[in-house]
Formats: sequence, C-alpha cells, structure tokens
Amino acid sequence: MLWRGLILLSSGCIYLFSINQANQIEQDAQAVSASFMIWIVGGMELLSIVLGSVPGEGGRWVATWGTFVNSYKGPFIPSIFLLPFSIGLVMFVLYRRAKRI
Repeated sequence: MLWRGLILLSSGCIYLFSINQANQIEQDAQAVSASFMIWIVGGMELLSIVLGSVPGEGGRWVATWGTFVNSYKGPFIPSIFLLPFSIGLVMFVLYRRAKRI
C-alpha cells in the first residue's frame, strides 16, 4: 500500500509541475506520463479485484455468480476513481495535438 500511495503522490506532483511549464510539449508530456502512472496503479488494482473474485470458497474452483458479483463492492483505492479523469486528459492532449498538425 505504501508504494501505491507514493506513486499517486508522485503523479499528483507531476501534474502540478506540468501546469507551470512554459513549453507546451513538455507540459503535455508530463501530464501524459502522470496519467500513465495512475493507469499502472489503477490497472493493477482492477486486475487484482477481477482475479480475486474468480476462485470459489472451500473446494470450488470457480465462484458462483452471487459470490463473483459480491466481491466487487468497495472500498476502492483513489486511482480507480482517477482513471476516467486521466483518460479524459490524455484524450484532450491527443485531440489538441491532432488539431495542430
């Protein structure tokens, strides 16, 4: 849990530093790299949730449908909630780059 927090803190700092960049290319690169950091942590958490819900209890190999669905309730880490916003930011950067070309 500590390394996840450090990565999210680092990505937030990179987002803040990218706001003050004078060069537009460096600003976009820093924002996209911070988004990638969020995607790595959030993707690993989503994968662990999905793979953790497959095995059943006791001697079962696969969980029943009710157990499978019940395993998707919270609490979730903040990177899962930040995933849509970071995807929107990267799409905005890509749209702005394509518009200039």
